[in-house]
Amino acid sequence: MCGDVSFYEEAVKRAPDDAFSLGQLAQVSLDAVGYQTHHLCESSFIGSEGDAFAALGEAAKYILRMPATEARQVLQQQISYYRGLLEAWQRYKSEGDTTGFPDWCRQQDMDFAFSSVVYYNA
Repeated sequence: MCGDVSFYEEAVKRAPDDAFSLGQLAQVSLDAVGYQTHHLCESSFIGSEGDAFAALGEAAKYILRMPATEARQVLQQQISYYRGLLEAWQRYKSEGDTTGFPDWCRQQDMDFAFSSVVYYNA
């Protein structure tokens, strides 16, 4: 079932307030943004920024239908985090700064969790 969300979509069609399925659908959208941003530590964005913002919108749409629980709050925090990260990335690009994105963020007092990338030679 990896990557297949049709079961969750069907569950939400049958029970529009199915919090678990709504949360899973939101998480899939957030995971897509996570994938697109995981090389920002190297000042590189994967994919389209428009698609990333659209995925955040999709996640928010599902989250709004969830009851006010800790799970919903965690998902909302992820949306806020990624929205801030994407907005910082757009600002960084528009300024044409040659500093790496993580260093630029630190200079702006922005705190994001950048991954470490390790490349292996085969």
